[in-house]
Amino acid sequence: MKILKFIIWLTVVFSAGCSQRHYIAINPHVPVTPHNFSKPKPVGLKVIDARSGNKIAQWRGDFYIRKFTVSPDSDITDVMHQKISEGLFRIGFQPKRMEKMPTKTLRVEIVRLKSRYKQNLPVMSVKIQSILRARCKNEGKSYTGTYSDKKELNSAPASTFPNENLINDSLSDTLRKMFKDKRLISCLAE
Repeated sequence: MKILKFIIWLTVVFSAGCSQRHYIAINPHVPVTPHNFSKPKPVGLKVIDARSGNKIAQWRGDFYIRKFTVSPDSDITDVMHQKISEGLFRIGFQPKRMEKMPTKTLRVEIVRLKSRYKQNLPVMSVKIQSILRARCKNEGKSYTGTYSDKKELNSAPASTFPNENLINDSLSDTLRKMFKDKRLISCLAE
């Protein structure tokens, strides 16, 4: 009986010691060329996290040993709201709370932000996917666009885990695609 208790205790200690939580800073670059406008056009902005959970990645090894999770270190909607507001301001819009501008709105949903890791020590392969969906409503007109980006590194050094820069680069490219969508911008500009 004492041997069984010792084995259970050893298993609990070993598995708890191997699980790790990693927090990364979400801080994508806003790849928008600034324009000089005499008077920015007001637009209501709302950013929603439509993902089922806050985790970006989760991995469990054999027998659920060596577990890890990767999550943002702060609320992702606040960061993305700030970055999208910055991009809108650079292209001639003045973002406001959606309640203050009900006739002209931009609603951005964070649909997906996932990382997948596969270990082949001393390197690992990393796959990252980010998807944003933007919905513009301007009086009677509306437009919806979905913007995605995938990044893949097949021989990333294990020391670069959890690949914060690659995750932010993927979000930056997704934002770039959104701000280059002429139909979305013209819906907001009318």
